[in-house]
Amino acid sequence: KAHAFSATAQKAIEAVGGSIEKL
Repeated sequence: KAHAFSATAQKAIEAVGGSIEKL
């Protein structure tokens, strides 16, 4: 579960990073 959570967290971070770059 930890590995899956890490992958999900990474995707969330990338999504947030993309939103910040758009700003």
